[in-house]
Amino acid sequence: MPSSYSLCLSILCLATGLSACQTTAPTYQQSTARGSAPMHPSLLDQLNRNQTSTRHASTQAQQKKIWSDSSSKTRRYVQPNGTLVTKTTSSSANVSFNKDAAANAVGGLILAALAGASLTQSTPTTPQQIAGKWRLYETKGSKSCSLDLRPNQWFGAYQGWAGTGCPAGLFGSMKWNVVGNQIVITTMTNQVVMRLNKHQINRWSGTSIQKNIQLTLAR
Repeated sequence: MPSSYSLCLSILCLATGLSACQTTAPTYQQSTARGSAPMHPSLLDQLNRNQTSTRHASTQAQQKKIWSDSSSKTRRYVQPNGTLVTKTTSSSANVSFNKDAAANAVGGLILAALAGASLTQSTPTTPQQIAGKWRLYETKGSKSCSLDLRPNQWFGAYQGWAGTGCPAGLFGSMKWNVVGNQIVITTMTNQVVMRLNKHQINRWSGTSIQKNIQLTLAR
């Protein structure tokens, strides 16, 4: 049987978990010396297992962590024998695609665009919004000219000036007005030259009355 000192030291190690016990605590074996009473095998096995667990815990406690990166999950530490150990773990992200949700989102965008277009079409247009310098050109042709729609009233409408090269035979002094949601351009003798409908706040299109030419007014 082990000495009283060794037995007391083993009990102390089991109670406190001291790391120093890994070098001082002996491994118990059943004694076969004459006059010694044999230790029960189950007790001997339990003492040896407890000693092994204590040694493993002591080794882990001696490992010193020197660097860690939470984004890449990399951990480095030094083992008791001086070996630098690096452990890296990676994680992956799963991306799912919900076709129904995507279709609903696209449908919502389309409805919003249609609602915005409807609002633009239904919003009353005033001459003050239209007054300014524009460019009039054939939608499917090459002719174009500058068009100055002035804000001052002139002979029952608003004064305008068409530059050279205008389609539909428009040139020089002319008159314009807003009728409903249309821009109506006339000659000085009140003959209608064209009616333009709004597509956007700064883009209108229509057809000349006499020559049936598709026209676009933009700025």
